[in-house]
Amino acid sequence: MDDKQLHVAAADHLAKKNYVEAFRIYEQLASKGYGECQVYVGWMLHEGIGVVSNRAQALEHFRQAAQQGHPKGMFYVGRALTAESKHSDAFFWYQNAAVNGYMPAVYRLGIAYLDGLGVPINRSLGISSLRRAASSGHILAKRELALRSIRGELGVLNIPKGIWLFIEMLFSASRVALRKGIGEEFYG
Repeated sequence: MDDKQLHVAAADHLAKKNYVEAFRIYEQLASKGYGECQVYVGWMLHEGIGVVSNRAQALEHFRQAAQQGHPKGMFYVGRALTAESKHSDAFFWYQNAAVNGYMPAVYRLGIAYLDGLGVPINRSLGISSLRRAASSGHILAKRELALRSIRGELGVLNIPKGIWLFIEMLFSASRVALRKGIGEEFYG
């Protein structure tokens, strides 16, 4: 099988929950420098899917993908660093992934700015980032904007908008779950 066929086979194994075989193939392709496969290997190592969890090795795979300019790799370096409470370092990687248009990273920037994770609190940039991600369909960004609006954090006049956005987010999440199962759209 060529590399493209191997990638298809790995995705098929992953979909069928044959995690050990999916990991084996992704690892083979990752060793050849395929960024997407490095992200999958890192994700599986980080979460212990088909292999014993090893977060240090996971981070190394994410970094390899990120250093090739792969936005998902950059995002997952940020996620791994966030899990270690290294928010300033994580912010750097989220910024790089966001510049490349990766909406989960834009969402994470919004959270970082609003909650002061790795950067000084900047409400304007936080809301702007969440709105950008939400307008692209990012469900967690919609949820975050809705909940902050409902709590009155965006002004009392935005509470009804927050309720409407929350309902819209629930319908969007339902459509995605029915269409292809819970996936990246839910992971932020």
